[in-house]
Amino acid sequence: MDVRIAVRGYFLDASATQAATEYHPVTAAYLYDSRPGVGPADGPKTPVPSKTPITIQVNGKAGIPATGVDSVAINIAALGATTNAGLSLWADGESDPTSSTLLYTAGENNSLTDIVRVGTNGRIRLVNHGANPINVAIAIRGYFKKTTTTDTAGAGFEAVEPKTLLRTDSGVGTPGATTTPLAARASLTFTATSATSTPLQRISAVAGSLTAYAPAATGSLSITPTGGTEAKLGALQFMKGETSQLTDIVRPGTDGKLTITNHSDATVHVQYSIRGYFVLSPPEAVARAVEAATGTEDLATAVTSDAHNVAVSTGLVHVSGQAPYDEPVGDDPALEQPSAEELTTAEEEAAAAAGADSAADAPAGVSTVEVPRDPNSRISITADSGRLEFGVPAVGSAVPAAAGTVVYDGIQNGFSTAVQPLGDGGARILVHIDNANSPTTYLFPVALPEGARMDLNEADGSVRIVRDVTSSGESPDTSEVIAEELLGYIAKPWAKDANGRTWPTSYTLEGSALKLHVDLTPVTTEEGTVSPAFPVIADPKVSFGWSIYVRWSRNESRTIGNSTLSQVIGALASAGCAGKWVKSAWQKVLCLAAVNSVGWKIHESFKNARNRNACHEVKFDYGGGIDGWRWYTRNPTCR
Repeated sequence: MDVRIAVRGYFLDASATQAATEYHPVTAAYLYDSRPGVGPADGPKTPVPSKTPITIQVNGKAGIPATGVDSVAINIAALGATTNAGLSLWADGESDPTSSTLLYTAGENNSLTDIVRVGTNGRIRLVNHGANPINVAIAIRGYFKKTTTTDTAGAGFEAVEPKTLLRTDSGVGTPGATTTPLAARASLTFTATSATSTPLQRISAVAGSLTAYAPAATGSLSITPTGGTEAKLGALQFMKGETSQLTDIVRPGTDGKLTITNHSDATVHVQYSIRGYFVLSPPEAVARAVEAATGTEDLATAVTSDAHNVAVSTGLVHVSGQAPYDEPVGDDPALEQPSAEELTTAEEEAAAAAGADSAADAPAGVSTVEVPRDPNSRISITADSGRLEFGVPAVGSAVPAAAGTVVYDGIQNGFSTAVQPLGDGGARILVHIDNANSPTTYLFPVALPEGARMDLNEADGSVRIVRDVTSSGESPDTSEVIAEELLGYIAKPWAKDANGRTWPTSYTLEGSALKLHVDLTPVTTEEGTVSPAFPVIADPKVSFGWSIYVRWSRNESRTIGNSTLSQVIGALASAGCAGKWVKSAWQKVLCLAAVNSVGWKIHESFKNARNRNACHEVKFDYGGGIDGWRWYTRNPTCR
């Protein structure tokens, strides 16, 4: 027997110093399919002609990036061949290779998985060496990109000793060690990650050989991750009575398992043998676990870096929507907010008064988040209200990973720290708890702006960063607290394990530091004892530069409630639009416009305060707008 081996490339050892590529799996999808009604809608839906190369766009298709792709892992199938020949795939712009990528046989369907380099124009070429046209389907598995210091999201290859993980005719890996073949249209799930000691969360994809034995009918096998909705595209084509095999690269489910499905009308025996794993770097694995818990929709998108910081982002200070501390308390109502129409009207009126074409052109308060390369420098959030600095329990250098999460090593084994700059100008600071031996308390030193303090809300566990605003008395003894400046807010903590189960968390304040406590004690349920599924992600979310609450006493509220609308608007303008926090002409203009837009509603609220002998508050934001108002009775002094 003559044997021919064609080299596609090679994988470097982890200790190699030369530039390499990293693998990024994608959701399986057809990149090209000549069959009508199957695969992508674009492209010709006619068989691939004889000996005439065709060009296929890769970059920007089926989950592949538009730029930066070195090569792609694809599954290619030749379907309904009428002669013996082969197909070749290669990078557009290079010479046609002398060897075939896939050999096909008349009267059969043939398939394999290959790695094909992509041309500099983002395309590959396909040629049919046969005398007759043939249908071809190409499904994408993933892509390779050059490794860079700023893009560490890919996975490197870890080869293992070949091992059979599943074989139905001998009962290896089957439920109950049964030896029955896989039934028609049936599926079988098995663990694909048992041949490595690498933690499951670091495994990005598995490489292994899939074999069909003794098929009782012609068909195909698909191999897909468990627990998802990925399309079951036929990877291995087989003919009745013939053994077929291919090596494939597949992303496993979050449980480390794969599902094989028989797409034929009769039984077939199957075997799967592992060849190796594509493994994420530890920071990337941490980032992906964190982002699975938090989502990525609210992450900052315009992120830069400098010599000192690995990430710098800026977000608008103005907060839309109701904050947790504006919820009802006892008989007191929730904060009433202006409608979107009223907000727009106020912004447009203010923009016109300020000479701007639109509210978007007018200046707005912003908050800047800086994530340092060295965690000893502390994470900072700077806004009109000052500068807040957060220390983290971390060492080493920051690593930007995944969709924008920055990862540090923990100060001891068993955990990592992650930071996510957010689009609203705040940040999430998280801990990735590796295992049951990891710490369960984490200390975050906080440097507050001058005069500020942290207040722990015992009811819901959140923390407010506040500073009193006083009147200008003749001496400190005669000054009066006239408003409470809400500089920042640390949302109530949470912790979520790998199965999505939440675990008790809480904060304590230790001087100027915030301590996060995570209780991972196993709990007893109706199903039995439940322990955390690691990793566990826990989160303090910090927002800064938020709002000012101007408050009126019961007597003041009664007086304003008995006043005319114009007098109320004047009182609001005096108290809210001329305060120490109004630092620009634009803020004052917007504040006055907002007061005029919703003043009548606030007047009604003051009347309710008068009728109930209650206090009253109005919430202004640093951009100059009004975020809400309400009467309240919960505080005897109203301040």
